[in-house]
Parts: sequence; structure tokens; C-alpha cells
Amino acid sequence: MSGKTNIRAHIILVTKYRKKILVDDLLSIFRIITEETTKRKMEVIAINGENDHIHIMLKLLPTQTISLIVKLIKQLTTYHIWRKYPTLREHYWYKNVLWSNGYFCSTTG
Repeated sequence: MSGKTNIRAHIILVTKYRKKILVDDLLSIFRIITEETTKRKMEVIAINGENDHIHIMLKLLPTQTISLIVKLIKQLTTYHIWRKYPTLREHYWYKNVLWSNGYFCSTTG
């Protein structure tokens, strides 16, 4: 039996301690997120943000889980930012942390 789905999720990620460090690199973060989600058969409907958080609206398949998507996005963007701007790690005591522990997600219809 085949079904039709239209699953959309609004995800908000916040930098750890709300540090305003995404100033210079928002567009490359958006590009990475768009490329990686497209590879995994997701569609970025909209993406936006400011220097301490980002908003992502995704269209998902029923087999994809929000928690794994958020984990993937956090890992890829953290790796990219630390590699491109190693001095930013000073803000986090050289820990491998860019994003806060949680996230916000709301499904939309």
C-alpha cells in the first residue's frame, strides 16, 4: 500500500550560551545544510537565521526522524565552523560544542 505524505518541520537551533558567532558564515552554513539534506532526500523549503540561531523548514519522508536530522545538521555545521574559524573555539573553552543541547521543532500543515 502506498501513501502520500507532506511532512514539514520547522527546526530552530541556537548557539551555545547564545553567543553571536555566526556573523560571517551564515550563508555557508545554509549551503552546507541545503546540500546535505538534499543528499538525504529532504527538501529545504526555507532557511534563515541571525548571528545566534538558525531556522530551517524541511520537507521530510516518513522514515526520517527529527532527532537524527538535528544531530546531522549540528555535527556538519560544527565541523565546518571549527575548521574554517579555529579561534572561535576559544569562546567555548576549546570544547567541541557550537550548538546548545536542545532544539525547537514544530510540524506544520
